[in-house]
Amino acid sequence: MKGAIALVLAVLLATTARAIGATSEPLPDSPFLQAEAELLQYNDSEPLANWGMLPYSSATPTRKVFSSPPSAPGSVFLLTSDAMYLFETGVSGGSPSIVRWDTVLGIAVGGASGVGTAAAPWLHSGAVLASRKALLVCTDVASREKAACERIPLPSGIADWSPSDVAVDECSGDCFIATEDHGLFHFSNTSRSIAPLVGVADAEPLSSVAVRSASPCGASSSARVHTRDAAASPMVAAGGASRLWLRSASEHEWRFEWVGGLVDAAVTSLSFDKDGVLWVGNEICVNLVHTNGTFQRLSGQGGGLPSSNITDITSAAASSSSAASWVGTTMGAARRYYEDTAVSWNYFFGPRFLPAKSPMEGQHVSSLAAVP
Repeated sequence: MKGAIALVLAVLLATTARAIGATSEPLPDSPFLQAEAELLQYNDSEPLANWGMLPYSSATPTRKVFSSPPSAPGSVFLLTSDAMYLFETGVSGGSPSIVRWDTVLGIAVGGASGVGTAAAPWLHSGAVLASRKALLVCTDVASREKAACERIPLPSGIADWSPSDVAVDECSGDCFIATEDHGLFHFSNTSRSIAPLVGVADAEPLSSVAVRSASPCGASSSARVHTRDAAASPMVAAGGASRLWLRSASEHEWRFEWVGGLVDAAVTSLSFDKDGVLWVGNEICVNLVHTNGTFQRLSGQGGGLPSSNITDITSAAASSSSAASWVGTTMGAARRYYEDTAVSWNYFFGPRFLPAKSPMEGQHVSSLAAVP
């Protein structure tokens, strides 16, 4: 297949199946392996088989899966309510394996002060984790020997926060942190400090934040800092129950759209695709915000979206040859991609694609991660 991209889905009470691709021909009614697990991996539209039983259960549900940095290709981090795991997906030719990783990093997960959410790769080898009491900026995060996490304290006057999402600008290493109780924050990789974005979602509950880095950006001599044109800023989006906040790369100013207007319902997930289009997930549909500021609605009628109640969205990285975007829902997952110039969809629902104890159980996709 053209433009291959591996994807990891975290699902509630899901199982693993033998690889069965989505084709135009009817699927044969033949037996297939159904070993219980909570992770499924797809290469384009074909599930990869036999991951086996993972060392956690539905009592500790998955909160986040996020891809590893370029220094550890083909790996995925899994964050549950009380632990963090490093999952070697086997994409690079090795055997799949999963290792408890919060103990390697020396961090606490869950509880009153432990890590609750995380971001995708931070610069070349790191990751960013957000806890109730601090931001943890980790380097060499996939290395058992070199991994180290720096604790960045919260701004003065804030004893704790409830982080819901973290997004990273891959050019600068800056981060944006969405919270449920204190609005939106910015971590400066230069000053190594966190500051609230005053006037942007002040004390507004936010559920998601997304960043699209300015392009191109080049690496400096430091492994910690990347360089780019000073005039170039990342596009940033943050949203919640009442508003979608937007900052373009050219205007350097924030604006917002009310939920219930151009945005159909409360924001559940945000993702920029490789063309800079913002995907806004909600319980009704997916709203697309194009780079020229126009909105488009993807739904079942006319848009091809197989299911509503969006839980998570992820898109291929700008460096990937794929132009696919994946949408997680409470009733399976969907993949939107281009075949020549035509838009096509794959829909992954039911025992053939998300095997579980029954056709309707285990179809709730809780998190997605694209592995370039």
